[in-house]
Amino acid sequence: MNTKEPYFERMKHNIGIFTELSEEIRKGFEKMMQKKTYSTGEVIFREGTIGDGCYIIRSGRVMLYSFSSTGERKIFDIISDGDVIGEMAIIDGEPRSMTAECVTAVAVDFLAAEDFKKEILSNKNAVIPFLKLVVRRLRRLDQHVEEIIFQGVPARVASALVYLAERFGEKVVAASGNDAFRLLITHAEIADLVGTSREYTSKFLAQFQKEKIIDCGRGTIDITDLDGLKSWAK
Repeated sequence: MNTKEPYFERMKHNIGIFTELSEEIRKGFEKMMQKKTYSTGEVIFREGTIGDGCYIIRSGRVMLYSFSSTGERKIFDIISDGDVIGEMAIIDGEPRSMTAECVTAVAVDFLAAEDFKKEILSNKNAVIPFLKLVVRRLRRLDQHVEEIIFQGVPARVASALVYLAERFGEKVVAASGNDAFRLLITHAEIADLVGTSREYTSKFLAQFQKEKIIDCGRGTIDITDLDGLKSWAK
């Protein structure tokens, strides 16, 4: 990748909202962006706070979650390079509905709410790409709801692992000697992602490991048979 190339020229193929923007609009955004960095475990914004702007992830991974009235955490998604977060609170004026926490070190570009409204919501050439982003986010939420309603826990766990492997899996050689996709994730985080208990999640991870579909390590899961995992997800 040519690092001297303008930022949005480098990233526009990865960021859904910017793929169809004109060069003029992209250059305008680049001038307004504020670069920020966060450490692993640091919170970018919290559920219930006022939306002061949106964030474009340049590098790293971010977990989006919220808490129920009983204090249970629900992870909605884990996102990375090119994704945009924090835009919904700007549009509806409501407090943020989720917390965004860094899974790794994260670098972002921040666009203030005033600039976001001016450059996107008032520009017909920018509204359609933005709506596509919103629809994609809603489809992912619909998928979550559908999985909870229609899939049993084993299928939900398998679906989550497939989704994460295809997005974030690092190609490695597992302890078994097989090629694998490595995920840096705990049993508790998978449980929060699929909406069940850690104990129940661990039970099915143990089953997948017994069938040599995955290898579980300390804070890691190596997926050695992605097709076998997909068969569980059906």
